[in-house]
Amino acid sequence: MAASRFGGIPRDSLLLGVTTFAFISATNILTPLLPQVRDGFGVSIATAGLIVGSYGLARLVIDLPAGFLADRIGHRRISVIAVILLIASSLLGFAAPTVEVLMISRVLSGIAAGTLGTVQVAALAATATGAARGRIMSVFGLANNAGIAIYPILGGVVGSAWSWRPTFLITAVLAAVAGVILLGILSRLELGQRSEEHTSELQSLAYLVCRLLLEKK
Repeated sequence: MAASRFGGIPRDSLLLGVTTFAFISATNILTPLLPQVRDGFGVSIATAGLIVGSYGLARLVIDLPAGFLADRIGHRRISVIAVILLIASSLLGFAAPTVEVLMISRVLSGIAAGTLGTVQVAALAATATGAARGRIMSVFGLANNAGIAIYPILGGVVGSAWSWRPTFLITAVLAAVAGVILLGILSRLELGQRSEEHTSELQSLAYLVCRLLLEKK
C-alpha cells in the first residue's frame, strides 16, 4: 500500500480518518438543538435528554455484537447494511412526526454508527505498519476530536438558520459519502482474509485506544 506524503501514513489510513469524521456527525450534531426539539414536541427536559441517551445506549449495546457479526458475515457486507441503516434512520429523524419516532431514529443511528465504528477500528489496524502505528492512531484521534468539536457548532448554525431537522439530512449525506469511501477501502484490504496472527494484537490495541477516545463524548 503506497504511503501518502503526510509523514508516511498510508492513504487508506487517512481516508479512514475522513470516514470517522463523517460518521461521527450522527453523534453530536443535534446536541445543541435539544431545546428546539423539546419546544417543538412539547416534551420535558428529561425526555429530550433521552434522545441523546438512546443513541449512546444503542452504541454501547451493539459494540461487541458488531465485532462478532463482522467476523461472521464479513466487514464489507455488514458495512453496507450499517450505512444503509444510518442513512435511513437519519431520514426518519428528519421526518419524525413524534418524539417517539425521533428516539427510534436515534437508536437505529446508534446501532449503525456503532457497527461502522467497529469496522473502522479493524480497518485502521489493518492499514498500520510497524513504523507508523502511532501516527495512524493519531489520525483517528484527530478525526474523532475534530468531529466532536465541529459538529455541535455546525448544528447550532443550521438550527439558527433553519431548524433541527436539516441536521439529519447533513448526517445522511455524510453517511452516503463516507460509506462509498469505506467500502472502497474494505475492498482493497480484504479484512476477512488477513492472517489473524498478523493483526489480532494491533486490532486489540487499536480498539482499546478508539473506545477510550470515544468515551470523551
